[in-house]
Amino acid sequence: MRKSIGLMLAAVVSLIVGGIAFAAPASADVKSSAVSPAFVLHNDCRHSDQGFGGDLCVHWDVNLKGSFLAYPLNIPDYRSGAPGGGAWKFGHNDNGKGAGQGVYHNAASADNFATNQDAVVCSGANYGGTCVVVPKNWHVDSLGPVANNNVSQLWP
Repeated sequence: MRKSIGLMLAAVVSLIVGGIAFAAPASADVKSSAVSPAFVLHNDCRHSDQGFGGDLCVHWDVNLKGSFLAYPLNIPDYRSGAPGGGAWKFGHNDNGKGAGQGVYHNAASADNFATNQDAVVCSGANYGGTCVVVPKNWHVDSLGPVANNNVSQLWP
């Protein structure tokens, strides 16, 4: 059942054009939400990040402006689980707008540096609520219904 839900989510995501919202199933099939002890956060978005694939970069402002968080794995809740403990925060980029602020309820746009997989940003913890698709190797200038209402990110 869990595998079929993950496959259904992947099928739905592949049919949706970037930036359109949809409701995520209650239990998404999660690739990995664990932080690798070897992973090091950095201040740039990469197509291949330390062997984990491309980053999802969530930005503090619309149109990919302001500080951002670059991370290639699932984050079930931006309020906890960051490397070193605590909440996920924006790094210091683009004149420092949003630098040091928590990502929770503060991201307005996103850029997907993965070349082979769509990503989603969701309004609920554990990939629940409304989700917006960020197409592979593309971006959304506004996260629409989850802009400044974001809680998690998922690679379905």
